Formats: sequence, structure tokens, C-alpha cells
Amino acid sequence: MPSKTSYFNKTIYWKNIVHFWPIWVMYLLFCIYQLPFQIYLHLNEYAPDTLTSDRNAFELDVIQRITQSALSPVMYFLFALVSAIAVFSYLYTARSAHMMHAFPLCRETLYITNLLSGLTFLLLPQMLSFVGGIFVCFATRLTQLEYLLHWLILSCAMAVFAFALAVFTIMLTGNIVTAPVFFFGINFLFVGCQTVIEWLVEILAFGITNTSPSSGGFLSPLYFLRDYFSYTDMNGLGTFSYTFSIPEAYAYLGGYFLAGLALFLAAYFIYRKKHIETAGDIVPLAFMKPIFRWIVTLCFGGFLTASIYDTFFAGYVSSLPISLLLAAFTATVSFFLAEMVLQKRFHVFCKKRFLECGIFLSLFCGFLVGTEYNLFGIENRLPQEENIENIFFYGSYPIHIAKEDFAKVLSIHETIIHAKDEIESYMKKYKKAETTTTIEMKYQLTNGKHLNRRYDLPVEEY
Repeated sequence: MPSKTSYFNKTIYWKNIVHFWPIWVMYLLFCIYQLPFQIYLHLNEYAPDTLTSDRNAFELDVIQRITQSALSPVMYFLFALVSAIAVFSYLYTARSAHMMHAFPLCRETLYITNLLSGLTFLLLPQMLSFVGGIFVCFATRLTQLEYLLHWLILSCAMAVFAFALAVFTIMLTGNIVTAPVFFFGINFLFVGCQTVIEWLVEILAFGITNTSPSSGGFLSPLYFLRDYFSYTDMNGLGTFSYTFSIPEAYAYLGGYFLAGLALFLAAYFIYRKKHIETAGDIVPLAFMKPIFRWIVTLCFGGFLTASIYDTFFAGYVSSLPISLLLAAFTATVSFFLAEMVLQKRFHVFCKKRFLECGIFLSLFCGFLVGTEYNLFGIENRLPQEENIENIFFYGSYPIHIAKEDFAKVLSIHETIIHAKDEIESYMKKYKKAETTTTIEMKYQLTNGKHLNRRYDLPVEEY
């Protein structure tokens, strides 16, 4: 009789449930506190003893605010990471990895079983918390439960994606210490790289000033979701509220859920090709090592370049030579520090690594030169008048520009851009603060984005 391959092992599944019970118990307590307990507390302690219509409106408002607050993503991602590390903990030491893979179980069985174990740690507590919330609502005679159902669906989608990202991260490393670092690094990688690049552009480009990443934040999931589900002051008057809409939240988390399914699949293929002998390595996959070196060099080297320049050399008009020297030094140091981390030793200097470092430095310095000489056209980018919502002009004091004056402000802005060489020549000759003034233009666009420009201008001519 032919043997049949099983892709699920109930012994390993129940071993995970019993052995790692503190994880899902703590998560269950957190979910119960976050939803049923908060609903009970607010409905009984703060409910008005007035007309029935007032109480119903109050109860609906309480349910809405509590379920929206319960979608804050930090704890979902944290418990997802802990669960993934726990169920795949045998991959971090050579002895345990060889032992687990010596059993008559294929890797597909181990992967799927551990995957279902981790999802149970996360989804079962959320479902129990949902049931508890229903009982609390019925106890207080509240029968409108749509907000609880929205919370369950959205929180499960968020937990699945967070767990998928954690599993994918774990497959990229074989070290239990670096797994959390990689996980949170991936969650903030895009925003971090974008911030460093914008900081460097701000140093070199004429008039460019950006204080926050402008677009693509969804590529940094935890950053994006934390900001999206935040309790914000929209009007600046101390009136705090949740600003997201339920249909939009479904769209975002639905996209993340589908991305999570893709990450599960990618993690599976990595696990199939992963060598057991790499257990304990920081980056066990050969193709990931140059990516690790370049990302660390860009983020750490770029950050050091920008921060050292701002600390010691801010105000120099001729900033390119200083920036290139700083970039060459900090990027080289960052590159070989990353290589030392990968190899876990100090003797990492060889011809091959020097060649790779030289290629990175050429591209990095080329970007700085291109920014200084406006080869990318960043300095000339101005919004179209029809795409502008508001303009705020900052000189001695802030001015809100009327809509009929938008064209005049854009005309003045174009004049300043065209006079770049003249202005920089003057600023290089006269560096005293009393001979210059600073103006700033902040454009609020109809698509929700912002464009900020700041210029130091000679007082005598502008």
C-alpha cells in the first residue's frame, strides 16, 4: 500500500500550544483588556442616566471609539514576532535544527504545522475577545454589533499580515538576536531610507526642505498603520479623534492581507532551499549578503554624513566637497562594519570587498553630485496652480496666501529659482546674518501632500 504524505502533524501542533502557552495566554489577556473590559468599563462608568436616545447614541460612540483604539498595530506586530520566533525557534541553533529535520517529517509538514500554530496563538484570542465583547454588549442591552465585527475582521487581517512578515523575516536570518532587529528594520526600512535621502538632498539642493517622508509610507507597514490608526488632532485645537474610515481601512488591510499570503509563500520557498548548516548565521542566504551591506551602508553612512554635516558644517554655501569627503569616509566605515557583522570577525578586508565598496561609493557620490548640480531637476519642481489647496508664506511672520494670489507667489518662486547662481554667489561672499533673510513657502496640495521650500536671500536685493 503506497505511503501518504501528511502536511500537518498534530503532535508538533499541540506541543507548540502547550509549550508556548504563556504567549497566547498573555495575548488573550491583552485582547480581553483591550475590548470587552474597556467596553464594560466605559459603558457602566460613564454612561449618562438620561433619555434612552441619548444613552444609545453614547453607547454607539463608545463602541466605535474603543474598537478603533483597539486597532492600534504595535501590539499585534509585537505578539506576531514573538509567536513566529517561538514556533520556529529550532532554526536558530545547529543542534536543534539538525534534530528537528532528522525526524521523518518533510519540511512542508514542519512549515505548515508551525504556521498554523502561530496563527492559532494570534487569531483564537481575538475571536474569544470578540465573543466576550458580544456578551458585554448584550449585558448592557446594546444590540448593534457591527463595530465589533469590523474590529474582528480588520484585526485578524492585521495579525495575519504581521505574522507573515515575521515568518518571512525569520527565514532571512538564522540568528535569534537579529530576528527582531530585521523585523522592525523591514517595517521602517523604506521610510528610513527615504528620510536619509531627503536629508542629504536638503543639504545640497537649493531651497529644498522636507521634514517628513512624502509618499510610499505603506511600504513601511508598522509605520504606516501606526500613523493611519492614530488618535490625532486634526484642527490643531486640541480636538482629538480617529480619522480613518471603515471602507478605507478594509482596502488597506485587505491589501496587506494579500501581501501576507504572498509572504507566506515566499517564506516557504526560502525554507525549502535553506541549508541547516547556516543555523546561527546572521544572514544565511548568499544573495542577501550584498543587499544587507548596501542597505546598512546607505542608511548608516547617509545618516552619519548628514548629521555630521549639520552639526559642524551647516551654513557653508559650497557644501559639495565637504559632503563628498564625509560620504566617502562614513560609507566606507559603514560598509566594512556591516561585513564584520556578517562574518563575525574583524579580518574582512579583501580585494573583492574593496571593489564592491568602490562601486557603492561611486553611485553614492554620483547621487550627491547630481543633487548639487540639479541633474534630477528637483529644485525646479513647482506645483501647478490648480493642484494647490493652500499656501503659507513665512518671512518675519506667517501669511496665509489668498487663492487669487497663488499665481503671484508661484511667479516670485520662479524668479528666486532662476536667480540661484546670483543668490549663492552673494551668500558665499557675505555670510553675516544681518545681510540675509530667510523666507519659507509651504504648499498644501489637493492630493494631501505637502511641498516645502526655504531660501536664504540677500536683504539688499530681495
